[in-house]
Amino acid sequence: MSQAAFADTAECYRVDAVLKLDPGRRSDLGQYMTPAPIARFMVSLFADVSGDIRLLDPGAGVGSLTAAFVERICAGTAKPRSLSLLAYEIEPVLSAYLRNTLDEAVGQCRLTQIKASSALHEEDFILGHSWGAQPDIFGRGNGDDSGFSHVILNPPYKKINSASAHRAALRKAGIETSNLYTAFMFLAAQRLLETVDVPVPDGIVEAEVHSHLEGENRLEDDEHRAEVDESTRKALKAQFLLDAIAEKLEVKVEQPELIEYLIMSAQQYGMDPNQFAQAIDQQGQIPSMVQEV
Repeated sequence: MSQAAFADTAECYRVDAVLKLDPGRRSDLGQYMTPAPIARFMVSLFADVSGDIRLLDPGAGVGSLTAAFVERICAGTAKPRSLSLLAYEIEPVLSAYLRNTLDEAVGQCRLTQIKASSALHEEDFILGHSWGAQPDIFGRGNGDDSGFSHVILNPPYKKINSASAHRAALRKAGIETSNLYTAFMFLAAQRLLETVDVPVPDGIVEAEVHSHLEGENRLEDDEHRAEVDESTRKALKAQFLLDAIAEKLEVKVEQPELIEYLIMSAQQYGMDPNQFAQAIDQQGQIPSMVQEV
């Protein structure tokens, strides 16, 4: 198999896997996998693929994005020194193909003298995050403090209930969102923050921490203050990074997306959508909702 055909091999996996997936489960999990042409385009957006690369692919499917990434670095004239791949996938049908993709990716890299390794976690990316079952899956405690240098993802687009385990886990991570897509982006950004310095004004952090502790009536609890300060800084850094990415890519929130979000939020509160929209407008919360969408 030639290096140039690697993404096409993953495309064959994708087409075959779609035929095997249960349509209902596919819809429930938001499984919409990336075609090879789109995967190649996404990979082309990386400005730097040199040095020692650690790539995270959460919700990897059959590995289409990872395959396109490997195809690019193997075909380039200036190759990275090494590549470490970490992929997440919870669907057994897809993970069988993904394991083949990862094995082939390592083989392709080694053929072009790129030191490579891969790991597959067959678990939920959000529930298996750093506060969950595997606290050191991101390198901390495994003798590797490098974090992730690159993240590539096409997250599932699915609404999540306010009482779900996902929402509870995300609250612990410092984000309140009703969409898995946003959650994946936020957590992926946190992983990049291990290698990217994003300055956060102390005044903003102090105001957020004070408001949080005041709401809990724990202003004098110094130990808890330190915990809240750390989680607040992480959350703000991730949000700043996502804002910068959105600005760079000129991402805009379309009116239908906002309307859908308003309707869904109104249902969660048991309110009429028009009354809910009027209420948040009167409270000046529309900009905040646009930001969350």
